[in-house]
Amino acid sequence: MERARYVDSLCHPSQSMSRTTQDEREPWPSTWESPSVRPRRPMRSSDSGIDVSTNPASFLQIGPGTRIRYVGPGEDDRDAANVVADCPVPSDCPVYCFEVEILCQGSSGLIGVGFATRNVEVNVLPGWAEGSYGYHGDDGNIFRGSGQGTPFGPEFITGDVISCIWCKVRQTISFAKNGVDLGVAFRNVRERKLYPTIGLRTFNEEAVANFGAKPFLCKPPKELLAEIREEAYLEMGSVPIPAPSGSPDMLLGDLVKDYLLHSGFPATARAIAPADGPSSVLESDAAALAAIQSAVLAGDADRAEELLASHLPDILGEEPNISFRLKCQRFMEMSKPGNEADAISYGMEHLSEASAQHPMGKEILSDAAMVLAFPDSPDACELRASYRWQLVSAIVSCLQIRAGRPPCSPLERLVRHAKLVWRELGMGMDPLLSPGEDAHLQRS
Repeated sequence: MERARYVDSLCHPSQSMSRTTQDEREPWPSTWESPSVRPRRPMRSSDSGIDVSTNPASFLQIGPGTRIRYVGPGEDDRDAANVVADCPVPSDCPVYCFEVEILCQGSSGLIGVGFATRNVEVNVLPGWAEGSYGYHGDDGNIFRGSGQGTPFGPEFITGDVISCIWCKVRQTISFAKNGVDLGVAFRNVRERKLYPTIGLRTFNEEAVANFGAKPFLCKPPKELLAEIREEAYLEMGSVPIPAPSGSPDMLLGDLVKDYLLHSGFPATARAIAPADGPSSVLESDAAALAAIQSAVLAGDADRAEELLASHLPDILGEEPNISFRLKCQRFMEMSKPGNEADAISYGMEHLSEASAQHPMGKEILSDAAMVLAFPDSPDACELRASYRWQLVSAIVSCLQIRAGRPPCSPLERLVRHAKLVWRELGMGMDPLLSPGEDAHLQRS
């Protein structure tokens, strides 16, 4: 029961986390957009050899409502044309569906349905161009940003209804035919904004879309989301949760104390949360760490190196990140008016080769050069201070790793997790976590 309540609390965030009001929510796709406002390219050559820009808008007749009909020449693949919906799928919609009924397959049934980004060229069927995903009726193949198809499902003809489902939670696009699920066609669909799309290529092809104005033949998005939510509950419920070891105030105190230790403030950590058990590695090295931190923050790189060599004799030889940052810090501290020659000499001797071995070497050297060029500028003073703190953080993280602990504190990890969850809420995850709020779900 305790685990169930914990999972339920995770899955029912407070109303304050519902970021948008009804007025702020994004519109839903409701009709087809005119292709005349989207990019096109020269596709065919005239008898004189001069390229002529075809206008795919003239190949498609849109309306009434969500009907679309092909009226172009339909001679070859260069005569293909597609449209997208008037709006992308709302960013906070976790599972979206639209359906296309084939009213007439035309002469060849070269009809494609799926999803695409806004800037996909008009002169192609869905899936042929980068940023688009399509399922084609003439051969049952699926296409993803390429003219090379992959066998997927059955062909579709006049009278068939094709359902297109984009599940942002699973990052998949799947299809159904006449209400029968055909399975997942595309995985790792990472685009943030996709539009429903349909493409036609041969004469008299005609279709009509259902964007949710009437019930879908396939399983409704709300039911699909319920299944996904149940899977999430089962997965979360399978994770063992340790019993609480103390009051919330004790937990908060431990989080703050650990953060202060990670950040190099052992004295403050002891003041707000006195140790009542075995000391951590950081606490046992508190005096040495405090002295090293004091030297670094005071800009005394020589003293900091001396203390490191005394208390942690192997760290400079075994930790190239610490060694490189300490050298850069010494260079920045040397970059003062009247001392430019010594700073340049030191940099040429110690930094040029070392920077090539460091993942951020070029960026750090660029900042160091700026400090040398403008030593008294506000930016230079700010950079010196910033890199001092970065060096302290690197030393503390190194000590943590050596002690078999994570390089950052639990409080920092908690904040990072919170930021990630908040970002996911804007990627269609919100209704997954808030089953009582259906305003983000598609009506059908």
